[in-house]
Amino acid sequence: MVIAEAQALGIPAIVSARAGGSARIRDGIDGLVIEPESGALGAALNRLADESRAAAMGAAAWAAYQADPPSPEAHAARLEVLYRRMLAARQAS
Repeated sequence: MVIAEAQALGIPAIVSARAGGSARIRDGIDGLVIEPESGALGAALNRLADESRAAAMGAAAWAAYQADPPSPEAHAARLEVLYRRMLAARQAS
C-alpha cells in the first residue's frame, strides 16, 4: 500500500526488483525498480535528483494511481503474481 500512497501523492517510488512493488511500478516511467545490490539505491536517488525527471515520473505515478486505484482484490491479485514468481524461482534453483 505504500507504493499506492506514493502514487496518490504524485511521488515516484523506488522499489526492489525482488519485492511485490515491482509489479506496480513501470521502471523509468512512474518510478524506479532496482536490484538489491550495493550502490543501486544511491544511483536511483541520483536519477530522481533531476527535478524534471522526478516531476515527469510523479505525474505518471499519479496517472497510474488514477487508472488503477488500489483495492483489496487488486492487492491480492498482485500478491498472487509475486508469490507465483517467487515459487517458480525457488523451484528452478
